[in-house]
Amino acid sequence: MDLRRGVPALLVCLMACSTSTQNAGQAIADNMDGGADGVAEDTWIPPPVAMSIAVGSAHVCALMSDDVIKCWGDNSHGQLGRDLPPAGSAADHMAEPEATSELAPPVGLIAGWMQTCALHEGGKASCWGANDKGQLGNGKDALVYGVDQLAAELGPDAVLDTGGIKAFAMGHSHGCAVDNSKRVRCWGSNEFGQLGNNKGLNSRVPDHVKM
Repeated sequence: MDLRRGVPALLVCLMACSTSTQNAGQAIADNMDGGADGVAEDTWIPPPVAMSIAVGSAHVCALMSDDVIKCWGDNSHGQLGRDLPPAGSAADHMAEPEATSELAPPVGLIAGWMQTCALHEGGKASCWGANDKGQLGNGKDALVYGVDQLAAELGPDAVLDTGGIKAFAMGHSHGCAVDNSKRVRCWGSNEFGQLGNNKGLNSRVPDHVKM
């Protein structure tokens, strides 16, 4: 057999096979890209979805899968956690979700009458909204809430001295938490003795329940 006569045929085969392989690769790339530019796009990432919600008197907050909290409804007492102060008008009613001011990644969400709290890893909590009875547990007085509240005070604020939160609940104007030592601490309104501390006074910081 004369190998020289087979060389042109071999070259034709190599060129055809190479072209076929390139075309196949181009088709795969085009399929991934949805076009014909041969550039594969990044993998599609689905939009964030709600993982949990908390409902107050006239507001709702949702914890999203991207660790963002979005709230909507009444914001007359800052319970949506927005950076802007309440306007004292219909502008305080948010008909669609808006993100709160920046927070550490939350793992849970609780709402009260006109306040909202987020739980974080390590037993921390942040709260925002009405504070006339000390229901935010941040140790601050009642002069900065509602339409008179300073913009800086509207964002989430850390609950003081809860000793690491294991469980958390909110009432109308008070909150309670179980700490790492399995003791119960409550703060906020004590008009009906709901703090369980036998003191008869509101508390702006978590206080131990006498059990």
